[in-house]
Amino acid sequence: MKYLKTVLFLNSLLLSLTIEANDQSDAIMTREDIFIQVNKNKNVSVKVKFLFSGTISDSIFFPETEFFPLKSFKIAWNEKKINSKIISATNSKFLLVNKEFYPKLFESKIPKNSKLHHNLEINYQYYAPYWRKGSKINFNNGHYYEYILTTGATWKDKIGIINILIKFDFLQCSDVIFLDDSFLLDCENNSLSGSFKNIEPDHNIRFLVKDI
Repeated sequence: MKYLKTVLFLNSLLLSLTIEANDQSDAIMTREDIFIQVNKNKNVSVKVKFLFSGTISDSIFFPETEFFPLKSFKIAWNEKKINSKIISATNSKFLLVNKEFYPKLFESKIPKNSKLHHNLEINYQYYAPYWRKGSKINFNNGHYYEYILTTGATWKDKIGIINILIKFDFLQCSDVIFLDDSFLLDCENNSLSGSFKNIEPDHNIRFLVKDI
């Protein structure tokens, strides 16, 4: 019997499972609450709470992209902190996971239990990189911000609810430029926000904030 080693994404998170070629995960993402705080020095603090149900594997993987080296990564499973270890690319520049490339993964072992409904919280920090015209993002000058949602498409069914709030110390809405392949957010009171229901995560949240 042929088996495939696959990786299922919990939006930014990955669930590693060994399954038969035609099997599908029965894990369903019912809710995702994203809170991001950006200070005046462009340091970013991220807190995400996930609620999901169904069969979960023994390990959860969180990818680090080439744009955002992560700091102070923490994860809690059903309100209990769990440890993580780092898996880094060795002979190659990136790790290939489900057609996506990452230089590093954070792996956390999940305690076994019989619950069908689970909550997961992650916290981490990064610095928003600065892009100039002619760089990888050929757009206006500014600091680049991103939150990955498309990896959630590998879960069974659509994501029930996604709420996102991004707060800045100061933000002028006219300085925000959403990239063409981004979900759009509302802008007011130094914040970007959005709420999506029964959503197929076929885009990410990607934008620049121009220099003031």
